[in-house]
Amino acid sequence: MKSAEHGAGAACTLRFADLELDLERRTVRRAGGLLRVASTSFELLRVLIERHPHVVTHRELMDGVWAGRCVTPDTLTQRVRLLRKALGEAEGGGQIVSVHGQGYRLAASCAHTAAAVPSAPPPCARRAPLRVIAYAVLAVWGAVLVSLVAWGPHAYKHFFKHLFG
Repeated sequence: MKSAEHGAGAACTLRFADLELDLERRTVRRAGGLLRVASTSFELLRVLIERHPHVVTHRELMDGVWAGRCVTPDTLTQRVRLLRKALGEAEGGGQIVSVHGQGYRLAASCAHTAAAVPSAPPPCARRAPLRVIAYAVLAVWGAVLVSLVAWGPHAYKHFFKHLFG
């Protein structure tokens, strides 16, 4: 079962099977007991729960967890291994399933309840990747420069006159 609780004054919580992620406190509990989970492992589990029951590709995991930082697929593999260890899973078995050549997903043995599944992730769980924002700014400035070149030398004069007064 996957569910999310959020709202005014409520802590953002994601649940899957017997796991509970508190997004504000950044803690993971299993059957009420606190699990020691590294920050990166926490983020991996958050992305997997948000995307359950779908396969999350290696690229989606790297973008969702490391948000624009350059990491290798080996780093992802090591972090999944550490997450499995933190959850007490045997290698290759348990709730995190490897999908060869694609990515990872959570085991499908847990049922969804339609009323408990949000249509979008909780607002506190979403972050705009810095790389996306940077590309958008570069695209806008690129379009401005192309337009100025296409319009000729008079466009430069008018553009900078209006821009800087």
